[in-house]
Amino acid sequence: MIAVEEAIEEEGLKDEIKLYHSFVCYLDENYKKSQFEIDLVALKGYQIIVFTCTTDSTKGLTKSKSFEGLHRVEQLGGEHAKLCIVNMREGKEELDRELIGFNSNFYKSKEIISREDLRDYDYLVKKLRDILKSR
Repeated sequence: MIAVEEAIEEEGLKDEIKLYHSFVCYLDENYKKSQFEIDLVALKGYQIIVFTCTTDSTKGLTKSKSFEGLHRVEQLGGEHAKLCIVNMREGKEELDRELIGFNSNFYKSKEIISREDLRDYDYLVKKLRDILKSR
């Protein structure tokens, strides 16, 4: 999250992008089981960028969180939303192949940040700047 804030600062987007950390959404306020947690949302005008983050590196959990992220970004942001999947799994290409089968328009509107991206902080900030600048 600090890297996202730094990327916003470096790009001079502080007035354009608002960040919301770790909050719970209710699809139906009367039905508590309809809740889900969002790790980070960047709001840029009418567009939202949802970040789903895990420190786990296992195939099952990273895949599960990624599918949930694709589903939730569609619910929250409509056709202009983007998803950024952050995880500690090696090899984002394999995760990307696993997500192809998900029936969602948001498959193409997602970025995956994995262990190899997290090793170099400067590279991570640059990648986040690119994600935040693009429409």
